[in-house]
Amino acid sequence: MASDLDGRGLREPPQWNAEDPATSLDAFAMALVFEPLKRAIDWYFAAKAENKRWGRRIRLATWALAGVAVVVPVAFETFRPVGGEAAWSRFRPELWFRPGVATLALLLAAGFVWLDRFYGYTSGWLRYMEAAQRLLELRDRFLIEWATTRAAWPGGKPSEAQVNEAFAKILLLNAQLHAVVRDETRTWVAEFRDALRQLEEQLHRRYEAKPSSDRGGLEIEAEAAEGAKLPEGWVLSVSGQGPAAQNVAGSRTSLALPAGVYQVRGEAKLVLADGTSRRATDEKAAAVEAGRVAAVKLRFE
Repeated sequence: MASDLDGRGLREPPQWNAEDPATSLDAFAMALVFEPLKRAIDWYFAAKAENKRWGRRIRLATWALAGVAVVVPVAFETFRPVGGEAAWSRFRPELWFRPGVATLALLLAAGFVWLDRFYGYTSGWLRYMEAAQRLLELRDRFLIEWATTRAAWPGGKPSEAQVNEAFAKILLLNAQLHAVVRDETRTWVAEFRDALRQLEEQLHRRYEAKPSSDRGGLEIEAEAAEGAKLPEGWVLSVSGQGPAAQNVAGSRTSLALPAGVYQVRGEAKLVLADGTSRRATDEKAAAVEAGRVAAVKLRFE
């Protein structure tokens, strides 16, 4: 998400000067670590503040509309004139305290919730805050490590071995910097795809999962083992549904199927907490009944 890390606005790449290796190493550290870290930290803090403002506004609007949906039916019954007209009846409260207003308020509240999900204001605020904290930790650690490295140079002139050691530290911190940005971006992509999938399911569920006289629905949920992730989604296959498998980006998907017993199989690339990965599968049997939606949970370990 930190689009400012694409290289625009950077100065010319540093050049190695064998006559002054210390200055050259400082230039490489500045270009590959310090400057990208500063741009990334500034970007995430600015984006965090913007998302926090919009997320707060949307949540307040959602709560207000939900409150209106609760209050209107009660007010309609409470202030409806009984016998004679109320003193304030000239304001025509029947126009404002109708049940339809509560329904409209609920629809608007749901729309605000989906707006937040689509643009990721609340989740983005949390993601950016976490990414900024990780980048600050990288910056502080590299400041200490770089000062320690320079202090070990006799007379301020590093030896050939010390030059190689310094370059290794620069490359390591540069890779860690980009890993933080890459992880945050992948999380955003996964959240956005999941929001799109859920919206599509809600729009088409009445057609896809609405059973006919002999049809039912199947809702499949996949989860990874504790501490593991499914960055590439997973692949679903259901017996009797042809040889083609279905690629699933989010954690859930649903199918409309004739009544019967099916074998549900999932396969995914599982990324463990230590960074290693392996293929994982899980398989469950599911009975689909006409007019009902059966739930199946797959777990990749």
